[in-house]
Amino acid sequence: MDYTPVQPQAASQPKPEYLLVEDVTHEPAPKRGPFILKDVKGQSFKVPFLPNPKCKKCYGRGYVGNEYQTNKIFICKKCYPLMK
Repeated sequence: MDYTPVQPQAASQPKPEYLLVEDVTHEPAPKRGPFILKDVKGQSFKVPFLPNPKCKKCYGRGYVGNEYQTNKIFICKKCYPLMK
């Protein structure tokens, strides 16, 4: 007689029935991905992520201002250091 041990089958894990929608601070998670910001004159520009809401240079707008003659938007270099 030979004894062959039978391996116990692992019980299948139930799928979680919850969805993480807020973090430790109990605030909803911020959106991620490219965004389109608009200035007060109606011009829009595309940025890779939202600006820092506590930025002391642009005050969370994402741009510092506009050039008077050409209406060119000056993007905040503190929030977006790699953009031209």
